Amino acid sequence: MVRGLPAYEWWKNPPDEVLLRVYLFNVTNSERFENGIDSKLELNEIGPIVFRELLRHSDVRFNDNGTMTYVATRTAVFLPEMTNISLDANLILPNFAALGMASYLWDASYFTKYGFKLIMDMMDTKMFIKTSINDCLWNLTDPLVQKAKTMMPGLVPEENMGILYQIYNKFTDEVTVFMGPENGRRFFTVDKYHGKSNLGIWEDPKCDSVQGSSEGVTYHQFVSKNDTLKYLRKTMCRVTPLKYKNDVAKSGMTMYKFILPNNVFSHPQTDPSLEDCFHNPKSTPLLSGLSDVSPCYYGMKFKFKKII
Repeated sequence: MVRGLPAYEWWKNPPDEVLLRVYLFNVTNSERFENGIDSKLELNEIGPIVFRELLRHSDVRFNDNGTMTYVATRTAVFLPEMTNISLDANLILPNFAALGMASYLWDASYFTKYGFKLIMDMMDTKMFIKTSINDCLWNLTDPLVQKAKTMMPGLVPEENMGILYQIYNKFTDEVTVFMGPENGRRFFTVDKYHGKSNLGIWEDPKCDSVQGSSEGVTYHQFVSKNDTLKYLRKTMCRVTPLKYKNDVAKSGMTMYKFILPNNVFSHPQTDPSLEDCFHNPKSTPLLSGLSDVSPCYYGMKFKFKKII
């Protein structure tokens, strides 16, 4: 990896082929549900709302110990030509800002919860709101959260609860990877992430470690079909395995396609061969197939699921 050569320039600004497809669910009977007339919510799927994820590498430093440190920044660009609805369209959605704060305070003291409830009553907070798709994704807040931030600033970690804002607002990471032929199969695997060898999230050091993982852009040249690649994606709040699926022909070359295995978020109760070291002891055990990502989102009860 040498500055100015094609491989370096390709890695620094990778081809923009990662697409993000967002689906939202418009609540069509919110008033009837709140008034107790309907016992179930009626939802209308909206989407896909398509974005292209851009990855850029900057502030590159070649270290004396055979590693390279850089800053990886991810952003999302809206693709209107691939989306059949305007970002200005209004939907009826759950009040993620209010519900997110309530979730964040789930283990707070009685007096804190009571104070938050008083503010909710004072602000006449609604559990469903009418908002644009753009605000839902990038600029979602509520007078309740703004008031709570003023009265209890230490208890409100974030005013903006926009779904994509939460993902991309802090999607800038300092990464150190192994370089040079002397590192062989360790080439371009992570040594440090924000200066540490672990995420600092999970109690089990094996599950918390980032070493040996990759951000999924460049790999060593000895990858085989039997390898298990470790993929570091901050959105998933963990390092996940990638397994070989099939060969793919592209640009006259045969390549290996690796994917997340179907049991990537399974739990020991359904697959005894797995270890459940990603369980958050402060949370209720999840159903198999769901992964707890709340430690990466201020403790709010966010979950991750692989779509099969």
